[in-house]
Amino acid sequence: AAVLGAIPIWKSMDFPERHLGLKYPSECDNYKSLDLVSRHFLDSSELLMLARSSRLPRTQDSLWKESVFPEPIARIAVAKDEAFCFYYHDNLLLLQESGAELVFFSPLRDSEVPRDVQALYIGGGYPENFAAALEGNWR
Repeated sequence: AAVLGAIPIWKSMDFPERHLGLKYPSECDNYKSLDLVSRHFLDSSELLMLARSSRLPRTQDSLWKESVFPEPIARIAVAKDEAFCFYYHDNLLLLQESGAELVFFSPLRDSEVPRDVQALYIGGGYPENFAAALEGNWR
Protein backbone atom coordinates (compact mmCIF):
# COMPACT_ATOMS: atom_id res chain seq x y z
CA ALA A 1 0.00 0.00 0.00
CA ALA A 2 1.25 3.44 -0.86
CA VAL A 3 1.89 5.87 1.97
CA LEU A 4 0.25 9.14 0.98
CA GLY A 5 1.25 11.09 4.05
CA ALA A 6 1.01 11.36 7.79
CA ILE A 7 -0.55 13.87 10.14
CA PRO A 8 1.65 14.87 13.07
CA ILE A 9 0.17 15.41 16.51
CA TRP A 10 0.04 19.14 17.17
CA LYS A 11 -1.51 20.76 20.21
CA SER A 12 -3.08 23.43 18.00
CA MET A 13 -5.06 20.69 16.27
CA ASP A 14 -7.03 19.69 19.36
CA PHE A 15 -10.67 19.94 18.33
CA PRO A 16 -13.00 21.31 20.99
CA GLU A 17 -15.92 19.11 21.86
CA ARG A 18 -19.35 19.76 23.27
CA HIS A 19 -22.16 17.64 24.59
CA LEU A 20 -23.12 16.28 21.16
CA GLY A 21 -19.72 16.00 19.49
CA LEU A 22 -17.39 18.22 17.58
CA LYS A 23 -18.08 21.88 16.95
CA TYR A 24 -18.77 23.28 13.50
CA PRO A 25 -15.74 24.59 11.59
CA SER A 26 -17.19 28.11 11.88
CA GLU A 27 -17.10 27.82 15.68
CA CYS A 28 -13.35 27.34 16.02
CA ASP A 29 -10.05 28.05 14.28
CA ASN A 30 -8.59 24.55 14.60
CA TYR A 31 -9.88 23.47 11.20
CA LYS A 32 -7.44 25.96 9.64
CA SER A 33 -4.60 24.03 11.30
CA LEU A 34 -5.91 20.78 9.83
CA ASP A 35 -6.05 22.40 6.39
CA LEU A 36 -2.48 23.64 6.76
CA VAL A 37 -1.21 20.25 7.94
CA SER A 38 -3.03 18.36 5.18
CA ARG A 39 -1.53 20.63 2.52
CA HIS A 40 2.01 20.08 3.84
CA PHE A 41 1.97 16.47 5.04
CA LEU A 42 -0.40 14.68 2.64
CA ASP A 43 -0.02 14.00 -1.06
CA SER A 44 -3.52 15.28 -1.82
CA SER A 45 -3.16 15.03 -5.63
CA GLU A 46 -2.19 11.36 -5.36
CA LEU A 47 -4.98 10.76 -2.85
CA LEU A 48 -7.56 12.36 -5.15
CA MET A 49 -6.26 10.44 -8.16
CA LEU A 50 -6.48 7.18 -6.21
CA ALA A 51 -10.00 7.99 -4.98
CA ARG A 52 -11.21 8.92 -8.46
CA SER A 53 -9.80 5.75 -10.00
CA SER A 54 -11.18 3.35 -7.40
CA ARG A 55 -14.28 1.30 -8.08
CA LEU A 56 -16.63 -0.32 -5.64
CA PRO A 57 -16.81 -4.10 -5.89
CA ARG A 58 -19.53 -5.28 -8.24
CA THR A 59 -21.11 -8.62 -7.50
CA GLN A 60 -24.47 -10.01 -8.41
CA ASP A 61 -25.70 -9.61 -4.84
CA SER A 62 -24.04 -6.28 -4.23
CA LEU A 63 -26.08 -3.15 -3.63
CA TRP A 64 -23.11 -1.14 -4.90
CA LYS A 65 -23.73 -0.80 -8.60
CA GLU A 66 -23.49 2.05 -11.00
CA SER A 67 -25.70 4.90 -9.84
CA VAL A 68 -28.63 4.15 -12.11
CA PHE A 69 -31.75 4.50 -10.06
CA PRO A 70 -35.07 2.81 -10.79
CA GLU A 71 -38.22 4.75 -11.56
CA PRO A 72 -39.16 6.44 -8.25
CA ILE A 73 -41.78 4.56 -6.25
CA ALA A 74 -41.88 7.05 -3.37
CA ARG A 75 -40.83 10.62 -2.70
CA ILE A 76 -39.05 11.31 0.57
CA ALA A 77 -38.57 14.84 1.89
CA VAL A 78 -35.11 15.16 3.47
CA ALA A 79 -34.47 18.02 5.91
CA LYS A 80 -30.95 19.29 5.16
CA ASP A 81 -29.33 22.52 6.29
CA GLU A 82 -27.15 23.76 9.16
CA ALA A 83 -29.60 22.48 11.77
CA PHE A 84 -30.01 19.00 10.23
CA CYS A 85 -26.71 18.06 8.62
CA PHE A 86 -25.73 14.58 9.80
CA TYR A 87 -26.51 12.00 7.13
CA TYR A 88 -24.66 8.93 6.01
CA HIS A 89 -24.33 9.25 2.24
CA ASP A 90 -24.64 5.46 1.88
CA ASN A 91 -28.11 5.54 3.48
CA LEU A 92 -29.31 8.19 1.05
CA LEU A 93 -27.84 6.21 -1.85
CA LEU A 94 -29.56 3.02 -0.68
CA LEU A 95 -32.89 4.84 -0.51
CA GLN A 96 -32.41 6.03 -4.09
CA GLU A 97 -31.35 2.57 -5.27
CA SER A 98 -34.50 1.19 -3.66
CA GLY A 99 -36.68 3.54 -5.70
CA ALA A 100 -36.98 6.64 -3.54
CA GLU A 101 -36.82 10.12 -4.99
CA LEU A 102 -35.14 12.37 -2.42
CA VAL A 103 -36.49 15.92 -2.20
CA PHE A 104 -34.21 18.09 -0.09
CA PHE A 105 -35.48 21.12 1.80
CA SER A 106 -34.29 23.47 4.52
CA PRO A 107 -36.34 23.72 7.72
CA LEU A 108 -34.46 26.96 8.41
CA ARG A 109 -35.27 28.65 5.11
CA ASP A 110 -38.17 26.90 3.39
CA SER A 111 -41.64 27.83 4.62
CA GLU A 112 -43.04 24.31 4.27
CA VAL A 113 -42.19 20.67 3.74
CA PRO A 114 -42.26 19.70 0.04
CA ARG A 115 -45.67 18.55 -1.13
CA ASP A 116 -46.58 15.14 -2.50
CA VAL A 117 -44.11 13.18 -0.40
CA GLN A 118 -44.76 9.85 1.27
CA ALA A 119 -42.15 10.18 4.03
CA LEU A 120 -40.08 12.70 5.94
CA TYR A 121 -36.44 12.01 6.83
CA ILE A 122 -34.97 14.28 9.51
CA GLY A 123 -31.30 13.57 10.10
CA GLY A 124 -29.15 14.43 13.05
CA GLY A 125 -27.54 17.75 13.71
CA TYR A 126 -27.82 20.60 16.14
CA PRO A 127 -31.43 21.79 15.99
CA GLU A 128 -31.12 23.06 19.58
CA ASN A 129 -28.64 25.66 18.32
CA PHE A 130 -31.18 26.89 15.78
CA ALA A 131 -34.34 26.57 17.89
CA ALA A 132 -35.35 30.24 17.60
CA ALA A 133 -34.83 30.30 13.82
CA LEU A 134 -36.69 27.01 13.37
CA GLU A 135 -39.59 28.21 15.50
CA GLY A 136 -39.65 31.53 13.64
CA ASN A 137 -39.92 29.73 10.30
CA TRP A 138 -42.91 27.60 11.36
CA ARG A 139 -46.23 28.47 9.71
